[in-house]
Amino acid sequence: MSRKLLLALAIACGMAPAFTPALAQTTVVLQGDPLAGQDAHIPQASSVQNFGAAALLLSNSQSNAQSRLLLRFDLSGIPAGATIQSAVLELYYVSTRVATSETLRLHRVTRSWTEMGATWRSYDGVGNWAAQGGDYDATVLASATVDGTVNVWKQWTISALVQSWVSGTAANFGVLLES
Repeated sequence: MSRKLLLALAIACGMAPAFTPALAQTTVVLQGDPLAGQDAHIPQASSVQNFGAAALLLSNSQSNAQSRLLLRFDLSGIPAGATIQSAVLELYYVSTRVATSETLRLHRVTRSWTEMGATWRSYDGVGNWAAQGGDYDATVLASATVDGTVNVWKQWTISALVQSWVSGTAANFGVLLES
């Protein structure tokens, strides 16, 4: 089954500056464009083909092959020491070929990858993932279900993960969505 998704990440963060008792809050919205981050879908059925330049992300839960989504946002605009109050990944569900449900599970990616090199087998077009389909933490951090209803936003709350990236306790290699 083929599903098409568009993406955005909204982050609310606050800082307690030393000169004021009030908490300053800023909302940062990062959308899927070349300046805000990287994305690619990596289909098992086309295991050596790169889809980093594709306009849409495709999710696939066919019985003969899987497809996973890689997403990474540039968080350098978030000040050091910021406390992440909320971070929500939103994907706009554009179309489907079937009416069945599919749960997309979100995981933390554990190695660097390149948008124009990532495939099912490779993280950069040269080096292989430790496991085909991407290197990621098996812990499911969030999930959302997609079905025959299209033209809707799907959300994954990832506040703790974004906080770990901003704090430097985990490297920001992005997220992987799999079904």
